[in-house]
Amino acid sequence: MEIQHELAELSRTAGPQVFDEAEPFRAAVDDFLTSDSVTTGELNLLVDAVRLRGFARLTEMLDRGAAPAAALDAAAEQLARDRGTTEVAGAGWALAVLGFAVGRVGEDQVRVRRAAMIAGPGSVPAPPSAPPPAPAALTLPAQQLAPPQPQPAATLPPPPPVAAQPVAPLPLRAQPLPVLPPLPRRRGRTGLVVGLVALVVLVLAAGGAGVAVLLHALSSDDGPTTARSGPGTSTPTSSATGDGTGDSDVPTDSGDGADDPLGIGYPHRDLACGSGFIVVLTSSEGPSPAATAGEALDRFPRAGGRAYLEPGQSCPNLSNLTNKVNLSVVPYLGPFPDAVGACEARMASTDTTTYVIGVAEDATAATYCACSYDAADLPPLNDVDDADPVGNDRFWTLELQYMLWEAGYNPDKLVPGRYGERTVAFVRALQADHDLTTTGALDAATWTALQDRVCP
Repeated sequence: MEIQHELAELSRTAGPQVFDEAEPFRAAVDDFLTSDSVTTGELNLLVDAVRLRGFARLTEMLDRGAAPAAALDAAAEQLARDRGTTEVAGAGWALAVLGFAVGRVGEDQVRVRRAAMIAGPGSVPAPPSAPPPAPAALTLPAQQLAPPQPQPAATLPPPPPVAAQPVAPLPLRAQPLPVLPPLPRRRGRTGLVVGLVALVVLVLAAGGAGVAVLLHALSSDDGPTTARSGPGTSTPTSSATGDGTGDSDVPTDSGDGADDPLGIGYPHRDLACGSGFIVVLTSSEGPSPAATAGEALDRFPRAGGRAYLEPGQSCPNLSNLTNKVNLSVVPYLGPFPDAVGACEARMASTDTTTYVIGVAEDATAATYCACSYDAADLPPLNDVDDADPVGNDRFWTLELQYMLWEAGYNPDKLVPGRYGERTVAFVRALQADHDLTTTGALDAATWTALQDRVCP
């Protein structure tokens, strides 16, 4: 029996969750597969596809409507780079096998990509590589954004062979969280950051009582701004987990006596329509409501305002989302008084599977954060500086790719979070339609044109 059929049987027997984490996946495969169905090198490649979250990125793109072949190409390119190799064909084969096993990819893709792997240089994939090191932490302002996954490099040789070692799930969690550039200015909030910095200095001088004053000041935000907000999504295909910061005007998490029917250590807070905006912390349903909420909330240990809600007991829009999985339980941060506050809280973490949505009856699609800022304050993006985007450029590149899809320029809904040749072509088409210089780079004028096409 071929490997893809054996893994499909494993999925039916043990459940698709067996593909979620590398260590249990490797253990299950060792017990389940026949010795002649896969080579050691191929097995290492399959485990790497799970360990380095290549398979998770693939399923996220498919969940958002990407064409299977295009999603496989994008995910394979990133997986090859994450492994420190240029062997994209082998990465594509491994992802196709896993996709077939859970019923998301056709067997034709497995066969085509296996043929490409055999025909290419090095028919046996390289052993697993160590996860890429995290960037050194820098001391910068508190409003931060997170690093992306890097672009495949054409000249890196494969790493030296090493014995395959079982690894803990999501090894990047233990690495230091990078500190990154500040967010763009929100509309109508000039001087806010400077004022907060000065306030922090005064509070620290005043001692513990001042901290309470600062928290009260942050929770007493000056209400909705004139910033634009609109339907859409600000969620990316690639995903690294990370911590949120506690720098937001949201309620505290839990306390003694908090309502917690799931018993996961976080408060249960349903939200009525008109409650503002929230950051939804996952784009997929777990094996149970408790697992869905608990695992998502655990990924943000430093974020304030963590809670979960039942959509059926909250604003009806949270049970009727467009282009999103309708979760049985929704883990979230918030609520925030406006979209800008929610977007800033979202981008203070390294997890790009989150999204912002308004708690309102007509808000059935997530909010494009780029619609909440003046175009002049959005970062310029291009294929030179942002081919391997870092910090906020990672989020904004993903935002751009989703907005290009909604505007009709990204028909396959490719959202790898990297500003590559296809993104350049999409942007040039947008610029040509608006009589702009067709540079393929995002500047303020091009952001404005895109906002006019997508934002209300």
